Amino acid sequence: MIANRRFVLSALIFLCGLFFWAPMAGATQAEVHRGFYVFGHEVRTFQPCGSDTVFWVKAEADISKQLREAHQKLTSKPYEPVYVEVKGYLADKATAGFAADYDGQIVIEAVDLVRAQQENDCSPVASAEGGITGVVWKWQQTRLGNGQTAVPDDPTRYTIAFQPDGKLYIRADCNRVGGNYTINNTSLTIETTHSTRAMCPPDSLDQAFLRHLNAAAIYFMRQGALFIDLQADSGAMEFSK
Repeated sequence: MIANRRFVLSALIFLCGLFFWAPMAGATQAEVHRGFYVFGHEVRTFQPCGSDTVFWVKAEADISKQLREAHQKLTSKPYEPVYVEVKGYLADKATAGFAADYDGQIVIEAVDLVRAQQENDCSPVASAEGGITGVVWKWQQTRLGNGQTAVPDDPTRYTIAFQPDGKLYIRADCNRVGGNYTINNTSLTIETTHSTRAMCPPDSLDQAFLRHLNAAAIYFMRQGALFIDLQADSGAMEFSK
C-alpha cells in the first residue's frame, strides 16, 4: 500500500512538472527586428531591412491594433509601408490562409517604434562593415579545401542580409534563419541562433549552406562580389548581389 502511494505521488509530481515546464520548453527568445510594416485589406506584412523576404505578421489583438492605427495615421494610400522597430521572433511558414502566400511568419510581441519612411531608413553602413550591409547576398558556390564544390541550383533560395545592428536574415532554401555577426577589420564571425523548421527536399543544400556560414573566418570584396573564407582554410564561399 505504501509503495502504491509513493508511485501515485511520484506520478503526480512528474505530471505537474510537465505542466509547468511544457510552455517554457518551446519558448522562443524575442529579438529586435527593423524594417517595414504594411497594413491593408488581407495584408499584414513585415519586410526586414536589407532583405527581400516578406513575413506575415502574427500578434495579439492589442499589438495588432497598435500597428494598424499607427499605419493608418502615417500613410495616405493603401499598402504604403511604414518604418518599424519591433520585438518578436520568426515562426514557420503558414500552410493555409493569406499567410501561406508569404515567405514565413513573424510573431510580434512588442512595438518599439512606428514612423513614416525616411531616406536613411536601413541605410548601408560602409565603414566598419565594408559595404556588406543593405544588400541581399546570393550564394553562388562554396569551394572546399578537399576539392569539392557546393553549387546551389537557385542562388535566390540561399541568401544572407547583414543588418547594421549586427543581426542577420538568412534564407536557407525552405527555411528562414536569424543570427548575429561581428566584424573586426576583415575578420568575420557568424552565429545562427534560430530557424524555422520546415523539411526541405532531400537534395537541398540548406544544411551545408548554414554549416559553411557558421565557419566564417575572413571576408573580402572583389569586383562587387562577397567572398567568405572558412576556418582552418577549409574553403571559401562566394556571393553576388
